[in-house]
Amino acid sequence: MKKLGYLFVGLVAIVIIFGLWSIGGPGAAKMQRMDDQRISDLQNLQSQIIYYWQGKQKLPATLEGLVDSTRGVYVPVDPETGAAYSYKTTGDLSFELCAKFAKEYKLSTPISVAPYDAKPTGLMAGSWDHPVGDYCFARTIDRDFYPPIKKF
Repeated sequence: MKKLGYLFVGLVAIVIIFGLWSIGGPGAAKMQRMDDQRISDLQNLQSQIIYYWQGKQKLPATLEGLVDSTRGVYVPVDPETGAAYSYKTTGDLSFELCAKFAKEYKLSTPISVAPYDAKPTGLMAGSWDHPVGDYCFARTIDRDFYPPIKKF
């Protein structure tokens, strides 16, 4: 009977170790949380850049140009290192946002919401795949999808 108890404890320990190994453990979970925050920050910056363009018909020269205390807009930094995210304009309507990622992310199954082959418009929501390390997301603002805001 005592041997059966040891066997049970041993099996439970093996299952726990295998479970932690298969999910990557607490370190992998932390890296994923940090990468998720980086993507959230970049998505927010992208939205603020588009809003800036809609209001001024030009891209900001730097990310600091987005800061607006009236609207509560601030420029986030990397949640782990505190380093600034990289930004550069590549044209009148195009720019790059860059960050350093701890883990690779690739959407394994494309999401299709249309029953036909629809042309993507604007900026695609699912275009945040990235490798490990430094990576820049190239973006182009679609004037028709994001028209300038008319001033009254």
